[in-house]
Amino acid sequence: MPGVYRPAQWDLAGCAVAVRDPHWPKLPDSKSICAGDVLIGLPSSGLHSNGFSLVRKIFEMNEISYNEKTPWNSKETFGQVLLTGTRLYVRSVLPLLKDGLVKGCAHITGGGIAENLPRVLDSDSQLTLEVDAASWKKPEIFDWLAGMGPVESNMMLRTFNCGIGMVLVVAASKADAVLQRLLEGGEHAVRIGSVVKRQESSLIVFTNLKTAFTSKYTQSPRPKIKVGILISGNGSNMVKLVESSRRPCSNCEVAVVISNKLGAKGMDIARAMGIEVLHIPHTQIREIGDSKISEALHARGVQLLCLAGYMRVLSSRFVEEWRGKIINIHPSLLPSFR
Repeated sequence: MPGVYRPAQWDLAGCAVAVRDPHWPKLPDSKSICAGDVLIGLPSSGLHSNGFSLVRKIFEMNEISYNEKTPWNSKETFGQVLLTGTRLYVRSVLPLLKDGLVKGCAHITGGGIAENLPRVLDSDSQLTLEVDAASWKKPEIFDWLAGMGPVESNMMLRTFNCGIGMVLVVAASKADAVLQRLLEGGEHAVRIGSVVKRQESSLIVFTNLKTAFTSKYTQSPRPKIKVGILISGNGSNMVKLVESSRRPCSNCEVAVVISNKLGAKGMDIARAMGIEVLHIPHTQIREIGDSKISEALHARGVQLLCLAGYMRVLSSRFVEEWRGKIINIHPSLLPSFR
């Protein structure tokens, strides 16, 4: 598990095994599930110990400590929120199962609602589970993770429980009674969707994804490292660098592209991408041409230099000036070697 176990480190794990009374209904009763059935969601207490690989990445990327106070509750740290114990639903759900009020139930663990809920249906079912992603209030930690990642709504629902720890499938005629009994048992359950006739290839679809999570939490602006790129040809590597720099999680921005060859195809591509382009031809005395390149880079505040198919040997003086700030990139896979 990346980021969890270090060399020579180990852990002890255990589990509990339950035995079902043979007189209890066997679930899921997939054959009885039909269009019109209601999906009832039971609230989770937090992450329920799932999705922590992505959580750690978000914290590392934003340089946030688990000991910091959360922006929504100054009395709690992120660590306390993330380690909130997993809720159990035995006392509230088991009586409903015994009374035959539930056709299927899904425990929302790793893989989120998107991967766990479809298990109540047969793989060849002609039904689809339609979930309204905006129908329940998300705990603040999920809105925060979605904004600080940023993580798209569909990925959130495929990674975290997003505030729903268990989903019950019940007949529409019994939905109100089930909700009332859950409320009497201390569960503030909500309708989160319904079963519909299958019209798509997927067993589950989500509606209202755009409003599923609030946008009140966003990444703090961070100063980006200015990058200069040297090219001599088509600029295919340059394009990948520019595209990567424009991702929300990137710490870099491309300030200038310099080509030693006039008319290199990469120059036109860079211009089309909105990048400043310069032509600085190489000279018979390398130091002269290199000094012009260096002057142009410094004038634009470049802090990191990438050689992306630059077909010239740079002078020792230039290399020394930019020592520790030059990266020469090359494709790891080539169609052929010449």
